[in-house]
Order: sequence, then C-alpha cells, then structure tokens
Amino acid sequence: MLKFTSHARPSALLGVLAALVMVPVPALAIPSPALVNEVKTARVRLQAETPLPVTPETVGGIYQARENGPSASALMTYDRLVKQVAEANRPAAGEAITRRGLWIRPYRGDLSGLHVLEVLDNAQAMGITEVYVEAFHNGKLHYKSPSNLFPLATPAGAAAQAGNTAPEVELLKVYSREARRRGMKVYAWLHTLNFGQAYGEAHPDQLVRDGFGQTSGATEKLSWRVSPTHPEVRRRLNLMAWELASSGMVDGIQLDYIRYPVRLKNGDIDPSADPRNFWGYSAHQQQTFFAENPAYDTDAMRTYLSTGVAPDGRDVEYLDVWKRWLAREIEELIGGIRQRTEGRIRLSMAFFPNYYFHTNDARLQESKRWFYLFDDLSPMCYSYYLDTYPGPYGDYNINRELETIEEGLAALPAGKRPVLLPTLVEDAPGTPASASLHHRIFREQIAYLRGRMLDGAYPSLAGLGFFTYGWIFPEHEKRRSATP
Repeated sequence: MLKFTSHARPSALLGVLAALVMVPVPALAIPSPALVNEVKTARVRLQAETPLPVTPETVGGIYQARENGPSASALMTYDRLVKQVAEANRPAAGEAITRRGLWIRPYRGDLSGLHVLEVLDNAQAMGITEVYVEAFHNGKLHYKSPSNLFPLATPAGAAAQAGNTAPEVELLKVYSREARRRGMKVYAWLHTLNFGQAYGEAHPDQLVRDGFGQTSGATEKLSWRVSPTHPEVRRRLNLMAWELASSGMVDGIQLDYIRYPVRLKNGDIDPSADPRNFWGYSAHQQQTFFAENPAYDTDAMRTYLSTGVAPDGRDVEYLDVWKRWLAREIEELIGGIRQRTEGRIRLSMAFFPNYYFHTNDARLQESKRWFYLFDDLSPMCYSYYLDTYPGPYGDYNINRELETIEEGLAALPAGKRPVLLPTLVEDAPGTPASASLHHRIFREQIAYLRGRMLDGAYPSLAGLGFFTYGWIFPEHEKRRSATP
C-alpha cells in the first residue's frame, strides 16, 4: 500500500480547476479560462477607476457611475461578465454533484481595498455555488447584532486611526450582496461554542472545565470554549440564529466547533476511561447533571467523577451515563438553534467523522445522533490518506469517513436525510516537504471520490466543499489581510 508523504504542489487555482474537471460524469460546469481572464481584466479596470479605500458609505455605490467613480462602461462590462460566469456555473441536468462550497474568512481590507471582488471571482473560477463566510469568530461578529450579542469584528480604518468613533462595517452583508450578484448562496459560518477571550475572561462561570480544573485553552490554543448547558450560552446562540435567519443576508448557517475540546495523548486521541478528561466540571454543569440524573446523585458517583475510580465498581456504567449526558447537552443546544431557523434558512454542521474511529474521545461529537436536526452535513474529511494505511492517527481514509456517515444517514427516513457535502483540504501554505504527513491535493481526492461514487458508495453525496480560501489562494490572502 502506498504511503503518501510529499507532493509537488501545483499553482493553487490550476490545481483546483483540474480537480473539478475530474468530478463524476457529467463533469461540473466551470467557466472557460478565456472567460475567467476577461473577468479579471474587467475587475482590474473597475478597481483602477474606483476611489480607494472604499468605505461603508461608498460601498453601496460601487456599481453606480458617478463623477468621481468608475465609468459606466467599466461597470457594465464587469457586471455582464460576472453574470456570464454565474450562468456557466449553473449545474446541468443530470449532474451528480450540484453544489460546490468554499470557506472564507473576511478581512477589513476586503471592503476598503475591494478584495471581495477578487475573492468571489476566484471562487467563481472554481465553479463555486455557495460560500461559507465566517460570521462569528473569537467572540466577534461580522454583522451588526440588533441585540448587541457580541461586538463587530472589524472597526473601520480611517476613523478608528484618528481616534474617532468607527463607522460600522458589516462584512457579512457585503459578501452576501456580492455573492448573490453572482448567483451564489451564502452561509454564515459560526465558531459556535468558542466565545473568545474577552467573553471568557468576563464570564468564567460559563466556560467548560475538565476534572483537573482546566479550561479549554489547556488542550486547544486560543480556545475559550463555553458550556452548551449554560442558559446564557443557549440564549445568545438561539438569538444569533434567529437574527441571521431574519436578516435576509444568508441562505443558511454552518455550525462549526459544535463539540467539546479535544484531548490528546502521545499525539493521538486520549483513549483513557477517565471521567475527568471530559468537559463537564463547571459549577453549573455539575449542578445540572445531578439535578437531571437524581438516580446518580450518590456519594459513589461523586467520588467517581472527582477521582476517576468508582468505589462500588460501577465505573463502566458511570462513564456511559456521564458521556451520554454531556453529548445530549449539545444535541439540545442544536435543537434550540434548529427551532429558530427551520423553514427559513438551511442549517448545516461541520464535524469530524473520524470521531467514530476513537474510544473515549473527549470531543463527544456524536454527530450521527444529531443528523436529524440538519439540512446539510459538511463532514471535515481531512484524512491524510485515500487508501487504507495504518498511520499514527489510526486507519484514516476518506472512504471510511464517508461510509461511517452514510451508515448514520441510512438510519433516517428517506425524506428526512440531510444532504451530504464533504469538505476537502490541501496542505496549509508553508507546509515543508519534510513534513511527515501531507494531505492529498484536490484533484487526487476528487478523482478518488469519483471512482467510489461510480461504485454507488455514497448515495447521499450531492456536493463538495473546499477549505479554505486562504490555503488555496495564499498570496491573495496575504494581500487582503494586510490591507487596512
């Protein structure tokens, strides 16, 4: 069996275009290289004629000819070509894969430097039909919350530098308008249970803790994971879902980080059957657990949770009860979000299918139990191998991951199964050739999936996602993140 340890990385865009051509017959529709070049030329002209930096006050007028703005000719040419690309990306009848998603982190420079146009043009050149725009990250939002749930992520440049009150910049709104101009759908990508440092320090009682008194930052860098049990956490996330569903800006919500923190041991998932490895030891979680499980409100159970040893020998039973309760708390949280979005926008989940490859995985991402709550599933198929190879993290391969998901979907009624859109990944920029493990390049991953789909292996698969824009277009990511 082949162990894949390195590869010559082609230019990102060419690699992706080649990959998309290899998707199951009939092939995905993507614009011709000539049309892509025309769009680029028209965009460069439009940007050259647009006074920069673009501000929240002038962004609405980008497509309006004015004395100090772009010419009517530049506007009309660019707009016409963008619509042609949108038409080229429209799935043809009988296509096996009809949706292609791309994960995007927005930056302030996407507005002030008009990088948003280049981002979405590059996405269209890949045949992307929907974008997952980061809307909640590190306790900050990329839209203005009517309820002031969290602060905006991006203060505006000039006014902020001058020490004045910064005008509001809602990058999610900007992306929504520009993506929809191109016929794309827009999902708000949420770092669901990571409320950020400022919030965590202000509300330490809402943070998850393990049985050793640690918060999530002990095992995950820059992590301030909050408890899915806490009523204030649920209130904020329910209200966020309602706001987004009511905003008219998005077609769906992508729940990411909908799990507990990971715990590693010797470079792998810690398999220890120790209840203290799990993240249910905040005061509120402990109080709620015993209130909801009165039969286990005993000295023996309390001793087990605090020491890892049950004095009555019921360790296996106690651990099962403990894990099931913690996982159900996430399910109840998702259920509340579902109630606020159902029938209005789609609800999607990003999750690790390799959770089911492990024993006593502290993430407790029991995704198969939650499938019924979602419209779309975006399993993060970040395996290092396509073939069967016993690597240091176990026998990981995309086929095993997707078969695990299909097993879970088969348990649901046919009309109640969410759509399967696995997310693929290449190496992050800067991954050295000497690294012990490498992800496959996109074209190899898709070629592999193509063969398995022809075998009928994935009956629920209807699309693909790509993580992430910044890894696929690293040079543009540097420019846009550096633009004030």
